[in-house]
Amino acid sequence: MSSTATIPTVEVEDHHYLTAEGGKPRATWRTLIILLLLALPLRVYWMAQKTPVITVEGSEYVRMADSLIHGKGLIGNFEGPETMYTPLFSVLTAGMSMLTGKSELAAHLVSLLFGTALIIPVFFIANKMYGPRVAVIAGLLVDFHPVLVKLAASIYNENVYLPL
Repeated sequence: MSSTATIPTVEVEDHHYLTAEGGKPRATWRTLIILLLLALPLRVYWMAQKTPVITVEGSEYVRMADSLIHGKGLIGNFEGPETMYTPLFSVLTAGMSMLTGKSELAAHLVSLLFGTALIIPVFFIANKMYGPRVAVIAGLLVDFHPVLVKLAASIYNENVYLPL
């Protein structure tokens, strides 16, 4: 008795939303860059004008980044290892502060970059699910949403995790 097993086939999705006919990149990349260029100055302005003071949570992350740079581990504003705050933001801030030389500026830049980068996954998910028109609308909503602009200009670890 011979039985033949059939191997199930898996359909591979065509990523047609990335390329136009002939394999040329679609205008989506150009549109995404325009959306990012619209978002960045707005967030920089808000950070410079409306966020003059670092928050308590932000000071904790900056202090943890300073402790990492000086080889003391994740130590926050109080003695002993920090167990209440997640380490990723502090690690990124420590890396950025090696470039900038200032931990607070580094923390602002990390928030700014990741807060602006949120547009990228929102744009591509909307484009994949609903098409380019909805992707542009979703990108504009992320660009100009007051809460997201303020969040990107402030030092909160949520900025790092939102684009992920």
